Amino acid sequence: MVVIAAAIAVGLVLHGSSGAGPYKLSALQRQENVARGQVAGWVAQQVSTTSKIACDQPTCSALAGRGFPARNLTVLSSTSQYPYGCALVLQTAYVRSLFGQALGNDVAPVVVATFGKGGAQIAVRVIAPHGVAAYQKSLAADLANRKQVGADLIASSQIAASPSARAQLSAGLVDTRLMIGIVGLATDDHPVSIVSFGNLGSGASAGVPLRYADLAEQDAAAHMSSPAYVQWLRSAANGLPAAFRPIRVENVQEGAGVTVLRLEYSAPSPLGVLMPPGG
Repeated sequence: MVVIAAAIAVGLVLHGSSGAGPYKLSALQRQENVARGQVAGWVAQQVSTTSKIACDQPTCSALAGRGFPARNLTVLSSTSQYPYGCALVLQTAYVRSLFGQALGNDVAPVVVATFGKGGAQIAVRVIAPHGVAAYQKSLAADLANRKQVGADLIASSQIAASPSARAQLSAGLVDTRLMIGIVGLATDDHPVSIVSFGNLGSGASAGVPLRYADLAEQDAAAHMSSPAYVQWLRSAANGLPAAFRPIRVENVQEGAGVTVLRLEYSAPSPLGVLMPPGG
């Protein structure tokens, strides 16, 4: 692995922010630098720091600059093989030049977010560690499990959901960790009302699990004031077992002055959460 500290130093020379002198950036390079900053910010917010990420030198430098652990960054170069040991690969123009279409077809078939357009686009891809066929089989099994958990959640008397949220649960579109987390919150004394599910970032492949839920900040059946109910929700969410604990719990302003409490889980969504060991 290329040492990240050295990579940062090289990046400062080759990708200086001023764009002055002999290293003046082309329009495409400037556009990619904008996308690189966006993907670095997204990863810093959305991806667990324990995940391993493969990226080109400037993008790894940008991630390191955002505080992502250097030990979990694999810098790709002309001598690199497919990064099967990583969870994600950040597909820049340079990475596309290394692997071509084979990266998406044979190694990392699912996109969880994209940034930028055209030749400057950077795609965040999920790596299939045992090949695409095995990944697709695991994905199908995981979808079936998510549909079952979603049906159980819909049937719960302790959980209410909007029509759109119910449809997403029925279709198996919601991250398993998120659904189990919601089930863990809801009790007879503290019911939960789901306003919506979603993902942050655009350009994801069809069927990528939804990793956040917006919960209503009041529920008449809880017989609590809104501030007390929200305080309870926060405390209960942060007290969930580590595997089902959200990475972020925050108030989010929606339209018409409505505020919701958002539970957000890290990318990428793991497969086989409910599978038995060795299953």
